[in-house]
Amino acid sequence: MSNHSELDEALGGHYKRQRVFFYHAESLRNFARDRTLPETFASLQEDIYNGIIDICEDEHADALARLRAAVSAAGQVAAGGNALFAVSRVADRQGVCHQLANDDRLTWVKKS
Repeated sequence: MSNHSELDEALGGHYKRQRVFFYHAESLRNFARDRTLPETFASLQEDIYNGIIDICEDEHADALARLRAAVSAAGQVAAGGNALFAVSRVADRQGVCHQLANDDRLTWVKKS
């Protein structure tokens, strides 16, 4: 891609969705902080991590493919044993991927 507008056209929607997912997860974290036992949200994050880590460690064409595969799988993680599962939405679970990446538990770009 040679300029910013081409990047916006190719990935702008994806970027905007990922920001929305992240903020969904942050809202769920705040909800959990105020209404559940202290480790409930961390437990949900751990369930999602366990559900997607193998996907993140698989070979992918590039970092974007890895991110997309992980986020898609996170939306399908069955964390029914967690109290937040009943109130969480797919976007919440997908946003947890970005929280995990911020905590250096997931990496989109593999180091060579």
